[in-house]
Amino acid sequence: MIDVLLTHSYHLPFDRKQVRKMQPYPPLGTLYAAALLRQQGLTVALFDTMLTDPAEFPDALRRHRPSIVAVYEDDFNFLSKMCLTRMRDVAFQMAEQAREFGCRVVVHGSDATDHSSEFLQHGFEYVLVGESEHTLVETSMALLEGRDPSSIQGVSWIDSGTHAVENSFRSGLIVRRRRHAEARLSTARRQPSRPRQGACRRASR
Repeated sequence: MIDVLLTHSYHLPFDRKQVRKMQPYPPLGTLYAAALLRQQGLTVALFDTMLTDPAEFPDALRRHRPSIVAVYEDDFNFLSKMCLTRMRDVAFQMAEQAREFGCRVVVHGSDATDHSSEFLQHGFEYVLVGESEHTLVETSMALLEGRDPSSIQGVSWIDSGTHAVENSFRSGLIVRRRRHAEARLSTARRQPSRPRQGACRRASR
């Protein structure tokens, strides 16, 4: 039995254009989230849906017997923004299967962030919005310890009725990256531009 089974919903054979290219990507964002969970001492396994048929997901549930299933999309892979209808169907199916096994179920991804209500209505207990690696750690720890994660920053959930509640984004990483980019741009603007060496030679002839 493990604490968290991580997976994602992008299955390359569902994308005919990418099947022709046949250049699968490792799910770096999902793996990064797994590494953070392991740093906190949690036991983690990965079901990589890139080439593995989603129909095999129940086998992974039986093999690992996770307490939590996290459908955590790879934000580094632009393909996770494509084929959203097919990916959404896979994610909903995974949520249903995980709940049948008695797992707590959370999801993260651009589609889930933009349509959190729909994901919450299809079996997911919590949607992790924005940049969510640390939100996943905090949410997983809360669920494993029997605490309510609904107050965690960057979490969307359904209240006692059917209303989706979205906490404020965990914006620290975004702010730091934006400030870093603005600082680099400001430095570049202050530096005088120098003509290329070849251009100087042509101008002097």
